[in-house]
Amino acid sequence: MDKVKALVLAGGKSSRMGRDKALLYYRGQRLIDVMVDLLESLVGDGSRVLVSGNVAGYLCVPDEHPEQGPLEGLRCALQEIENGEVLLVTPVDMPLLTKTCLEELLRDACVMKDFIRFSDSELPCVFAVSAKLREVLCGVSSLQKSQRSFRHLFLQLEGESRTCSDPKALWNTNTPEEWEEVLNESKIGQ
Repeated sequence: MDKVKALVLAGGKSSRMGRDKALLYYRGQRLIDVMVDLLESLVGDGSRVLVSGNVAGYLCVPDEHPEQGPLEGLRCALQEIENGEVLLVTPVDMPLLTKTCLEELLRDACVMKDFIRFSDSELPCVFAVSAKLREVLCGVSSLQKSQRSFRHLFLQLEGESRTCSDPKALWNTNTPEEWEEVLNESKIGQ
């Protein structure tokens, strides 16, 4: 995994949640800590894990153009990554995400075209860092809000989708209700 780096997208306003999702506690840890620990278990030490946003204690990459969405976070993070490297991208708000799921994405990373993602979810995903990816992301701040999405990005790149062996691992928590549902599910799974 020498050429693999990881990015946690944690720079959003968390407006639907009503509080910073990165700082929510899950099983005794903040979500940001859960995600960084998970990514470090895959890519090695913390110097290979970037955080999009501003969370004390981590290698953070702030957005140059705030409030432009997750693609702006990805674009800014690419300034820290070389062409030819692989970038694993996760959101901060998937506490049920597992190492096994991420290994499924990374398995064919060395032979992928532009990206690999799960068919049921835009994130997490893996990108081949290249001039093509940088070019597509170059004008992200000038796009209409509806176009500043991973769905739109994937349409401009060549990649593949695969089925996740554990769909619950891809549960995303954007609202207090979704957060409660994940907390209840994690109690069942203990």
